[in-house]
Amino acid sequence: MPKTKTKAKSAYFQTKASDILQQVNNSNHLLKSICIMPKISFSAQQHKEVPVLLVRRHTFYLLTAILGSFLWLLIGILFNLTWHLTLKNVVSDSLLLKIQTFTLLYAVGITISAMIYALSKWFYNLFLITNYRVIDLDFRTLNKTSWTDALLSKIEDTEVRNTGLIESMLDLGDIYVQTAGSKDKIEIRRVPKPMKVQNILLELAQNMKNHEHNND
Repeated sequence: MPKTKTKAKSAYFQTKASDILQQVNNSNHLLKSICIMPKISFSAQQHKEVPVLLVRRHTFYLLTAILGSFLWLLIGILFNLTWHLTLKNVVSDSLLLKIQTFTLLYAVGITISAMIYALSKWFYNLFLITNYRVIDLDFRTLNKTSWTDALLSKIEDTEVRNTGLIESMLDLGDIYVQTAGSKDKIEIRRVPKPMKVQNILLELAQNMKNHEHNND
């Protein structure tokens, strides 16, 4: 692609960023569920490829996962109470204290690990729209991730599914993207303002098709 076309395309997406910002009423902070023009880079990033919109699950699911992590701490406390009731007349006080301390520290360690995993899964499970394509990144473990991508010009249709009381109250939903020549759908689940994100994606895809057509 000639430099003039590349610069024109980059300038177009830079201009669109302000329009997108107004539509979703969000910022470019990386810890947001929706981030405009995120200042990130990734290993498969192409030359002149610029991230335009980054979408994650709503922070509601991050908070519930973190709160759920404290269940391990509660289990540790319950075990300590059990040790106290069952072992106080069986072992010495010093040994009982060591058992309770170990149990509590073990529970705290699991709780912290679960919180770190929940935060990592929320942060790295994302849907990224660049000036060339859409990318669906799925985080499984610290050393295992998978991702699917599709060119914007290949997007044929998108679908939003919104089910459940909580989803309706918080305006959450799942977005499915169908691309030409592929039976698989790219999906991002439980995202905020799914209809607005869908409209933005369709608009960017259509403008990309028009842009490519005009520069053929």
